[in-house]
Amino acid sequence: MNSPISLLPNVDWRPSYSHEDGDLISSFYEPALRCGILYRRVTGYFSGGVLTVIANGLLELLRNGGRMELVTGCTLRSRKEIT
Repeated sequence: MNSPISLLPNVDWRPSYSHEDGDLISSFYEPALRCGILYRRVTGYFSGGVLTVIANGLLELLRNGGRMELVTGCTLRSRKEIT
């Protein structure tokens, strides 16, 4: 890291975010990841495709020396179902 990172207080955050407000990726996730150092998520379902959607923010998180911790449910399939 080249210099100290200014974190979340430098963003004009709203008190809450909802999918009814529009694009949560650009209004919340990417700005939060860009200035964050830790992304923790606990969810029953998580699609790896989400990582491609928030890739720009994740790149900045990693550049900040940050990390991502996920606790998720998973669906296991037998080899027979996959082939």
